[in-house]
Amino acid sequence: MMNKIKSFSLFTMTNFLYSFSQWIILIIILKFIDVETMGVYSLGIAISAPIVLITTFGSNVLLITNKEFTFSNYFYNKLVVQGIFYLILILIIITIFKKDTYTIAIILLVILFKFTSSFIDLFFIENIANKLHNKVAIYKITLAMGYIIINFSIIYFLESIIIATLLSINLNLIFIIVLVKRSINNMKLDRTEMKKLMSLGVPISTTLFLSSLNTNVPKYALEIFTNSYYVGVFTSLLFFYSVGNQMFFSINNFILPYIREYKNEQKLMQKLFIKIMFIPILFYIPLVMLFYIFIDYIVISLFSAELLIYKKEMIIIIIASGFIYYSILFDIFINLFQRYKFNTLVQITSVLIVTLCSLLFIKSLGILGATITFSIYCITVFILKFIYSYVIIFRSK
Repeated sequence: MMNKIKSFSLFTMTNFLYSFSQWIILIIILKFIDVETMGVYSLGIAISAPIVLITTFGSNVLLITNKEFTFSNYFYNKLVVQGIFYLILILIIITIFKKDTYTIAIILLVILFKFTSSFIDLFFIENIANKLHNKVAIYKITLAMGYIIINFSIIYFLESIIIATLLSINLNLIFIIVLVKRSINNMKLDRTEMKKLMSLGVPISTTLFLSSLNTNVPKYALEIFTNSYYVGVFTSLLFFYSVGNQMFFSINNFILPYIREYKNEQKLMQKLFIKIMFIPILFYIPLVMLFYIFIDYIVISLFSAELLIYKKEMIIIIIASGFIYYSILFDIFINLFQRYKFNTLVQITSVLIVTLCSLLFIKSLGILGATITFSIYCITVFILKFIYSYVIIFRSK
């Protein structure tokens, strides 16, 4: 038991650092360049995120719960499809995007960085499926420190996001080459299995794709109705939500492999459901209270004084985020019992709501409208997943 607790602690802390490293890059840009440039970088992430998620082909779930497919199926599917997507994006952004060459270069490089990072994530999931959490922790802390050192050094001394991103891409490629070499004996192209994987995995990855739109659609709307500066502001407001999101996904990924053999023990599942309902809130409420007390100091230290005018919006987002954190934990039950279609329906519903709210609120209210949209999304997803998880655990026979 103690070994599992230590492994969980290390895994969670390194996941936190790994996800936090992406935000440190944004903070470095904000500190040493400006909010608008941070908004451009964030826009690249917002464009790439849905594509990265739809090309997972359900690997985040299937590698853990389904042993039918080989690792190479996921790798080759991702390689082919992401390659096609990237070529299409280059054509679309160059021909349609009304931005200067420097801005377009940043966006395309950020997209390529996120694409290469997603291949490394695939290796992480494979190791998690085999309960090699400590191995994943070592990889993640190495990458996180690499990203931070590269971006801080280059942006501080040269003020060049392009060079920093290029070096980060090269770091990813080194990791991919090393990891592929270690798995080369198991790597083979099986077209029949690849097609079968796509038929099973695409509905799951579509759910993730839709999920990413819930936070990215408001960014698209801010870019259309305002400018990149407000994209940067809204991205800053989502800082704590995103870090917490990664932490709760870590909890989900850690628990799922250990409880899959107990899924038919209803009493045990009911006890776990009750713990999930009550334990997180005991930690979350004090954290929100502390944040409220020290918000001025936190905002000035992490971001800049000009963002203090958005304190109200930041607090609303942090409170609303708690509902999403719960929904991530409810996914333990939804994925364990392979109710993937329900998650897809939830995300379709929430994306439609977010799109409608973005059109209604963001054009007239700007950042406040984006905050309202985000909060409605959080509450909607929580209600739907809570009800369905309760039915699975307490009503199903």
